[in-house]
Amino acid sequence: MTREEAIKELNTFKIIAKSESGKKALDIAIQTLEQDLSRIPLQGWIPVSKRLPSEAKVYLVTTALDIGSGELVKDVYRDYFCNLSKKWLYHNNEVIAWMPLPAPYGENEE
Repeated sequence: MTREEAIKELNTFKIIAKSESGKKALDIAIQTLEQDLSRIPLQGWIPVSKRLPSEAKVYLVTTALDIGSGELVKDVYRDYFCNLSKKWLYHNNEVIAWMPLPAPYGENEE
């Protein structure tokens, strides 16, 4: 199980948790996992053919547009993934790879 899958599963349990202390414990666990994820260095592009993201949110995506004669124009964008179809498109261009957004810049980073 990946950290992303664990976060998704914990969010499911949070909905059915009966006690406030149980909900708070799940919130702490989710926040800890999310903080851990933000510290993981970029792992590179993940081809859509290998797997799609496990949760709906914004990702960096690489698109490919066939302009004829077999030549592909590739570009990078930010896009929201919601998993409503089996094919991920960005403005009618096929998304061929994705990666999580990096953590925002911090003033102490140089």
